Amino acid sequence: MAADKSQISPARELQGAEVLVVDADVSVQKGMERLLEPTGLAVTAVGSDERALELIATKFFGVVVVDLDLYVPNNGLALVKAVREKSPPTLVLVLSPRKSFDAAVAAFRAGAHDVVMKAPEHIEYLKARIVDAVSDATSRRGAGALLGEARDRLEGFLTQLMEAERRAVDLEDRVAGRDPERTALGEDLRVLFVDADDRLYQGVTRNPPPGFSFVLAQNGGEALDVASSSTFHMAFVGPSLADLPSSMVMKTLKAGSPEMTVVAYEPGDKLAIVEATQTIPLVDRFTSVTQLLERLPELAEAHRIKLRERRYLTAFRERHFELLRQLGDLRRKIDRAIEDGKDEFSY
Repeated sequence: MAADKSQISPARELQGAEVLVVDADVSVQKGMERLLEPTGLAVTAVGSDERALELIATKFFGVVVVDLDLYVPNNGLALVKAVREKSPPTLVLVLSPRKSFDAAVAAFRAGAHDVVMKAPEHIEYLKARIVDAVSDATSRRGAGALLGEARDRLEGFLTQLMEAERRAVDLEDRVAGRDPERTALGEDLRVLFVDADDRLYQGVTRNPPPGFSFVLAQNGGEALDVASSSTFHMAFVGPSLADLPSSMVMKTLKAGSPEMTVVAYEPGDKLAIVEATQTIPLVDRFTSVTQLLERLPELAEAHRIKLRERRYLTAFRERHFELLRQLGDLRRKIDRAIEDGKDEFSY
């Protein structure tokens, strides 16, 4: 035998679940509180949309019941839309004091879960719909939280797996007699200077630091030719190029070798790393060779770290390609399920 909706026995997990009633009529507010008291739901009744939105910003309401004609006809529609925007898991029931197909359609388009006539003969139906909606909202919110936790755990698992892969690659290098700190390079760090004025190049190579080798190109075309036929880990590009703009040379060097560290300099101005989306200042006022020599060790270390990370990532992808594909598919399914949960009752 089908259960009588007028005899409501809400599940234990719904006890104390929050319901917000928004109606300017105080007698309706008190009537809704009395109606829902036997269900065990926690009912808050307010008379304005401003107060309703204040409460929604501070706590979660599984269901919000809104008078369609809040103050004036159809004024409640704006509140329905605002609730759905601010709290997507919340379900909104609209009370309509009149039969109006157009008003009902407008309410559903605004995001209402249901529209119920505001009449004595519909009281028990309204009570049943509120309990059902609270159950739906609670389940959806719980499922969304569970999916979010699963996504976070998946990210944590991948992070731990990559850390284990880093340790394994370093251990393999040590067992093979290779230095993990230098394996990514396999040689000294090669630096290309691009500048028609060779004074900075001469100043650096007069007493070159160990672990570096330097090459000079005095115009943009020469620099691009040299870079295309040999490997460089860093490039310092000055402003004095007769044939090509320095910015074009830097962009082309970076495009040809994304892992290259490209540094722009101008005497008396800044010394800065140039990336695709940002510029990272190294020296605010570049006035001496010493300033560059002081930065070379940290630039070299940053470059080695970048290459090691690339090597770790390459090894990780090669060894766990199928696992990564499966985890990627799972992540997309979780994201889609979370979004579907948000949009399930949106119109």
